[in-house]
Amino acid sequence: MFGAIRAKRQCLDCHTGAKRGELLGAFTYYLEEPVDQLDVTRPGE
Repeated sequence: MFGAIRAKRQCLDCHTGAKRGELLGAFTYYLEEPVDQLDVTRPGE
């Protein structure tokens, strides 16, 4: 899985060239269960 790190108001103190909501970076993480095997529903289902 991938996740985004977006600039929040407090981030702009150090990241002076960034705008609020701008992508600052990304991270990856792994699930023990494959996503298609998780017992979850999508919003609206």
